[in-house]
Amino acid sequence: MIPYVAAALTMAVVAAATHVLERTERERLSQLHRDAVQQQLGEVRARLEGGIAARLLLGRGLVSYVSTHPGIDEKQFRELASVLIARQEGIRAIQLVQGTTIKHVFPAAGNESALGLDLLTRGAEKNALERASRSRLIAVAGPVSLGQGGLALIGHEAIFLTRPGGPPESGAYWGLGRILVDCDYLFGEAGLRGAESGGLTYAVRAAGNGGGMIWGDAAVFRQQPVTQQAWLPNGSWQIAALPKGGWPLPDTRWITAGGALLALIAGLLVWYWVSVPIRLRRSIADAAAKLRASEQKFRAISETIPVAVQISRQSDGEI
Repeated sequence: MIPYVAAALTMAVVAAATHVLERTERERLSQLHRDAVQQQLGEVRARLEGGIAARLLLGRGLVSYVSTHPGIDEKQFRELASVLIARQEGIRAIQLVQGTTIKHVFPAAGNESALGLDLLTRGAEKNALERASRSRLIAVAGPVSLGQGGLALIGHEAIFLTRPGGPPESGAYWGLGRILVDCDYLFGEAGLRGAESGGLTYAVRAAGNGGGMIWGDAAVFRQQPVTQQAWLPNGSWQIAALPKGGWPLPDTRWITAGGALLALIAGLLVWYWVSVPIRLRRSIADAAAKLRASEQKFRAISETIPVAVQISRQSDGEI
């Protein structure tokens, strides 16, 4: 019984150690996979932040020009705007707002409905206008659904006049320069969709509690994704990523198989090591018992014989 108990305990210990090793290895492989996704997400986030910043900063040229040329006309605006966005794709429109009303738009084709629009009548854009004029920094609204279709991220930068001989932009508030950036183009350029996604599924939402979805499927945020913050001029987005199809299960079958084999071998060895001494003791005990029985039998026989019996070895005659 003892060899079997010892073998069973040994196999149980090896099985428990195998389970711990398998769990540790599974966690290690899962973390390695998450680290790889985190690195890829970091590259996507950096491209997204860079793409947004590069396009929003185009408005600085318009703001600087109007600050010193408040009488800008349609021809001057069109020429300036065409130069500003000539080498930058993904711009839906560049707009000039005087006061709170859109006065100029480039390109005009497809954006006619924006002319004459009062930003105070549009909630999110009204807030961005107020933030831009108050902070004198770029304020971002959106993504905003455009009347002509699609989503745009809209950068607002306030224009303050520069008095002759005075400090730059120290005069009265004139209006705003606005850049409308195509969100679909931005996300594709950054690698959040299409062939550039690298086998990952992404989703973007506004940062903070209760942040609304900006792009992608909200279910991604419920599947233990890796996340990073993409910083905008006046806020941030949270980007989530996970492998398409979900997180794969780490393959640790070799540990399970190896552990089972090791447990079997260890159990057999322990059974053998424990059982050999026991069997040896039993053999010795059996031999001793037989010897005692033989002695008793011989003694009984000798006591019944009336004459003496001499026992000697035949080889040398020793008694």
